[in-house]
Amino acid sequence: MAGLRLLNLIAIVFLLASLYFLSREPVSLLILIPVVVLIVAYRERIGAKLSSLLIILLCIITTLWVNSESAIYGDRYTQKKSLLEDIEKEQQNENSQSVLKVKAEDAVRRLLKDPNSSEFAMENAYPSGYVCGFVNSKNSFGAYSGHQKFISNGIPSSTFIEESTDGFAPIWSERCR
Repeated sequence: MAGLRLLNLIAIVFLLASLYFLSREPVSLLILIPVVVLIVAYRERIGAKLSSLLIILLCIITTLWVNSESAIYGDRYTQKKSLLEDIEKEQQNENSQSVLKVKAEDAVRRLLKDPNSSEFAMENAYPSGYVCGFVNSKNSFGAYSGHQKFISNGIPSSTFIEESTDGFAPIWSERCR
């Protein structure tokens, strides 16, 4: 009787561990749970000892099989999780760079004579928190003045345009790397 209780306890531990790992690939639970329910339903016909052994065996096989298809534990899971985190960080970084570029364009437009005519090119966001690129816009005669370098962190007072800023070159080399 004590041996059967211990076997039942081991079966429960294996089942809980399998549920934990298999929950990382929820589709696999569609295999494990119905088969465990069937084993428990026919427990009296096949015997308590055999049903506990079948549950343990099922948990081991299902967990190993699912892990061979899609990492749910171990080194492969750690690598998979790390890769997914890196992808998420990269997406967040791209989103924050896009927001910074939009703010920089708005700040540059505020300094132009004809903001609606502005055309931006080759914009890059740098770790310094600045966006550097080129802007072309119409001058007071209504003609495009040609591409000029600009530097902006999205704040108009910290935005510089090549032709209207003395000492632009050192600012460019400092902030646009």
